[in-house]
Amino acid sequence: MLDGRHHFDYALLARHQIKGNAGLDALDADSSFALVFVDDVAALFVRRQGPLAAVAETFRYRLLPAGSARVAALQTLCTSDSAACNRLVAELERATRESPRNSQTRSLLASVALLCGDLAQARDQLTLALAVNPLTPRAHDRLGIIRLRQGNPRAALVEFRAERRLNGPLPGLDFRMGQAYRRLGDRDAAARSFRRELERDAGNREAADSLAAVERG
Repeated sequence: MLDGRHHFDYALLARHQIKGNAGLDALDADSSFALVFVDDVAALFVRRQGPLAAVAETFRYRLLPAGSARVAALQTLCTSDSAACNRLVAELERATRESPRNSQTRSLLASVALLCGDLAQARDQLTLALAVNPLTPRAHDRLGIIRLRQGNPRAALVEFRAERRLNGPLPGLDFRMGQAYRRLGDRDAAARSFRRELERDAGNREAADSLAAVERG
């Protein structure tokens, strides 16, 4: 309504909370605007027609969104289109260079690296994200996943416990803790973790199968 009345040439939106931010998602979906800058603090969109058209064409992000609605689709893209995934990574790397407040873009870089199996890159990006924002969502959870994949369940537990302290029992966290305990040979602790996961998600077949395997010995 406001844009129809005033025809804004640009929009600067706060980005402290991106999940469920309708304004960010709406502008991501609005083809008349282009995202040209984004960091943890703010996102700048400019109109693609009018006095800032050259700015929009030169600096717009083609794939990187400011909101959260398109993130799942981007992760799917990276499993199906390697060329597009490389373009997304290039845009994320550009965003990290353009602002030191870059924990969110580094966090997304880490998720892409995990999808592509680059554990070292994922670990490095998560470490850098935590240096900017120690509360980066699920950073410790993903570091724990990396440690598990690297065959270090004890270090994985350290990360999972850190995630629990910060964000509580997130979906899947107790299951992964159970996996770590099981690899350490602590069947009792593994069973408790799998049961906690099933208390929250009774339909988790992996947790149910893992619990049954532990109980069978």
